[in-house]
Amino acid sequence: MAKKNSKTERKPPSPKPAAQQEDTAYLVREANRAQDLSVIFALPKPDAKRVSLCGEFNDWSPGATPMTRHNDGHWKTTVALAPGRYQ
Repeated sequence: MAKKNSKTERKPPSPKPAAQQEDTAYLVREANRAQDLSVIFALPKPDAKRVSLCGEFNDWSPGATPMTRHNDGHWKTTVALAPGRYQ
C-alpha cells in the first residue's frame, strides 16, 4: 500500500455553474434582507381615492408601493428597509 504524502495537493476551486451562482446571489440578498427593518407608513386622508408611497427605495415609482385604505380612512403600507436615510 502506498503512503499518502502529508502535504495534500489542493486544486483551485472550479467555477460554479451559472445556476449555482444565481442561487448564491439570491442567498446573499436574503441575508441582507435579514438586516432590514419593517417600517410602517400611515397617512390620514379619508377622501383620497388612491395613495402610493414613493422614494429612493422604490425608484420613485408611483405603482411600486401602493397603500391600503382602512375603514377609519387612513392609508397604510409596510416596507422592508435597510437602516439609513431615504428621500
